[in-house]
Amino acid sequence: MPKYSEKLMTRNRMFLGLDSDDTSLDDEINLLTPKLLLDNCLKWEGIIGYTDLIISLVTELDFDV
Repeated sequence: MPKYSEKLMTRNRMFLGLDSDDTSLDDEINLLTPKLLLDNCLKWEGIIGYTDLIISLVTELDFDV
């Protein structure tokens, strides 16, 4: 069972050069820290160098979702 959501897994698979449904590296992806997983997702979306800032802002905002 994946540790992370399918949306996060898909972005990380594609970041690693896999097809979005290629589960061959899912065990390794599930071992990533949340920060590295987010960093990969942001890089895949073209957002580079802002991971720490985004984590800081989201933590400070304390969303009530």
